[in-house]
Amino acid sequence: MATTADFDARMVPNLPGFSYKKKQQNYHKPQTFNKVNGQRIEQQEGVTFERPKLVRFTKPADAWRSGGELPDSTTREHFQETNARDHTELPAWDALDRHVLRFYGYFKEAVVETNLENSRVRNCIVYYYLEDDTCHIIEKKQDNSGIPQGTFLRRHRFPAPHGGYLSWQDLKVGDFLHIYGRSMMLTDCDPWTR
Repeated sequence: MATTADFDARMVPNLPGFSYKKKQQNYHKPQTFNKVNGQRIEQQEGVTFERPKLVRFTKPADAWRSGGELPDSTTREHFQETNARDHTELPAWDALDRHVLRFYGYFKEAVVETNLENSRVRNCIVYYYLEDDTCHIIEKKQDNSGIPQGTFLRRHRFPAPHGGYLSWQDLKVGDFLHIYGRSMMLTDCDPWTR
């Protein structure tokens, strides 16, 4: 009679349910966060499919280094950086939080229900969020219009006509924005976007 010590794992057929679990060697948790410029960023390739978008910003001048708040002493020499940089890199979700580009535009919609009009012009607003390159389109609601209005397209990354995703360089006043078979003319933008 064979004991478990004499048992050979190669004799087991390679079918579901006929295998033994491998014994785990170490029980550590994988590290998924790392610190870059004092910000926590998810860095493990198995967890995220894209590297985080980093944005370069110029550093504001420190007031205490140019002579104000700290008293004159020799300790000021200890706070000087050896390789002083004039810029810093921050993740886009932190640096560009609540930075939204707003474009105004319209598109024409064919009307087949009535003989009084051939097409209808519908005004809309395109919001582009810089933090994650997503957009959404809304149409202002009018009372008793009989047309479904409000959110036209929910917030997501719009596909670009040239492949990939839409970026802020693709949105230009006076150009057409081609989204899901509709051509939307961008006519204006707010002053911050300009």
